[in-house]
Amino acid sequence: MIASRRLAIVVGALTFALVAAMAASACDAIERLDSRANETAAIERAASAFVVQAGTVGPASTDRYATALLPFATGPLRDALQATVTDSRAGTLERRATVRVERTALTALSRGTGVVTVVAVQSRQWSDARAGIQHDAVRLWLACRLEAVDGRWLVTELRVLAEEPVDPATAGSAFVD
Repeated sequence: MIASRRLAIVVGALTFALVAAMAASACDAIERLDSRANETAAIERAASAFVVQAGTVGPASTDRYATALLPFATGPLRDALQATVTDSRAGTLERRATVRVERTALTALSRGTGVVTVVAVQSRQWSDARAGIQHDAVRLWLACRLEAVDGRWLVTELRVLAEEPVDPATAGSAFVD
């Protein structure tokens, strides 16, 4: 009888310890998921900001192009931007662009690097001597590789995966009345 009680107490204590360990593990898992969600949002925001900046301030903006993108870039991309030389005649082109990010998706994350797919619409306007003011818009699928540097996510690589024309009137273009 006494042995049965001792066994019941031991089993009860072990069960309690197991339940407590499971609860602690669940809380830890929730914290990790919450942390991962915050990190995902930060990476996606950084990729979006770079895409908007790169698509809005184009190479025709002379020295502003590299200057505007440097705070968002690191590694080989930053090196390439610092080496950018813009033809001074590009500034005489009457070109404007706006970018609207439609969606982002973190597709890879590992040890301080991540890859984000960005889908954005770029609306462009330019002046042609014969045809006057022209508009077009494209939907871009982009892959941004990012690295964590001093607590910030910076773009190290930008690749255009696909591009398709869209009607400027339905693309939310700021240039079409």
